[in-house]
Amino acid sequence: MDKRFEQIDKRFEQVISFLWILTTIFIAITSVTIGFAFWDRKTSLKPIEEKVTVNEKKLEHALAALRKLASVDKKVHAILKEFNLL
Repeated sequence: MDKRFEQIDKRFEQVISFLWILTTIFIAITSVTIGFAFWDRKTSLKPIEEKVTVNEKKLEHALAALRKLASVDKKVHAILKEFNLL
């Protein structure tokens, strides 16, 4: 009878070890997937951010040119004032 209990205990320990291995593998795969998602998002957004920055600078320059023109032209001044750009 003791031999049967020892076999059951041994089998139970094997099952527990297998479950720990599965849990560890699941955590590792999940961590790698989340890490890859963050890395991919960071690298894919970088070129977009650079383009937006360039476009913002162009827009600022265009607005500065319009403001300069508004000091001479009353129509441009009225339009910029209407849109709260002065």
